[in-house]
Amino acid sequence: MAKKKGYRPKGPIQILAAIGLVIAILWTVKFIFQLGGAGYKEISSSKSNTNTSTKQEVILNCVFTNGKHIQSSSIVDIPKGFKGTHDIQIILDIQNRQIIKFETFLSFQADIKTFNDSNINWSYNHPKAIWTYSLSRLSGNLQVDFIEKAKSNEPMIMNYQCSQSSQKF
Repeated sequence: MAKKKGYRPKGPIQILAAIGLVIAILWTVKFIFQLGGAGYKEISSSKSNTNTSTKQEVILNCVFTNGKHIQSSSIVDIPKGFKGTHDIQIILDIQNRQIIKFETFLSFQADIKTFNDSNINWSYNHPKAIWTYSLSRLSGNLQVDFIEKAKSNEPMIMNYQCSQSSQKF
């Protein structure tokens, strides 16, 4: 094989310089990818933090305390253990001012009238009956008015004491 004119074999310093240049280029590329990955992780984590912080779920356990049934012109006390006097649970989304669940009903069944710092009032209109809920956020008292549509002049009024089981509401 003939050598080219002007060809000089590479010395050890030139070989080391070429290897150093390749390593420097690889480190630079690696740094750029790591920087991009860190930015992506930061954006992803801020999105997930935003999604979880918009829903502040509060669970209220409401215990039946007393009730009254208005029949014709007389008022009858409703004792604990009577039909409809079971304890209930209410789940609220305070941040979005929504009711997630109440008793066995779901959020879309709650017709919210008021949702402010002191009271939450809502109703549920069923083909056979109407429930009206009034919750005091200050005292935890819940009053539920139940009216059968066939007996609209004989409402039942039930009172509950609600306590938060997870967070301040």
